Amino acid sequence: MAEDFVKDIAVDYSGGIWFETRMGANYLDAEDVWHTYRTQHGLVNNYINDIFIGDDDGGTVWFGTGYYAATGGASYFDEYGFLSIASGDNALSDGYVTAISVFEGGWWLGVYGGGVDYFP
Repeated sequence: MAEDFVKDIAVDYSGGIWFETRMGANYLDAEDVWHTYRTQHGLVNNYINDIFIGDDDGGTVWFGTGYYAATGGASYFDEYGFLSIASGDNALSDGYVTAISVFEGGWWLGVYGGGVDYFP
């Protein structure tokens, strides 16, 4: 584990368990092997505020990241790795992402100091 302060837990469709921390995302896979993901793996920020497990066939995992004075954003992880959008980039409001929901072909982001962003 990246640290012993776990903020949230989510289970994906393969039976793996994701742990949200202030120092990255931790994943316990179905074979009981631990994995830790941080900025060097593709997260916008190590401070994770929300985890959302997508209902697509690939089981995409979405992360809302950032805190106060640090750059935040949204990252998603699938079988190909990470894709991330930092706050202030690509029409994402300036602030850190506190909540994520994905449905009907788009994703909604709650952004501290920026309200709500929608990406179709």
